[in-house]
Amino acid sequence: MSREQRDSPPNETPGRQWAYRYRSGGRGSRRVQRGGFASEQDARDALERELKRVRRERRISRSLTLAELVETYLAQHDVQPVTIEKLRYLLSKATAVFGDRRNRPKRGV
Repeated sequence: MSREQRDSPPNETPGRQWAYRYRSGGRGSRRVQRGGFASEQDARDALERELKRVRRERRISRSLTLAELVETYLAQHDVQPVTIEKLRYLLSKATAVFGDRRNRPKRGV
């Protein structure tokens, strides 16, 4: 939701509805928008459910290598291209050494 929507008082105008929107993969990706909600809270709740669903769908069954994790992160990071290049440079030192190692999540954390 936009900052204006978050900061707006509850919608009491008859016939007016709330909506949410999000980008499916960072800057330049398609923007999903859903509307028709009676209240801001209904739109927030629906957005949370949708984001949980998307996160479940994107879960990868195998663990990523550091290089794959870095590329996934940079693809989704919503910043200026110059920032992506700087991050890629800074992370290149770690990926050169550890890039083929798999990320193994800790258990019990």
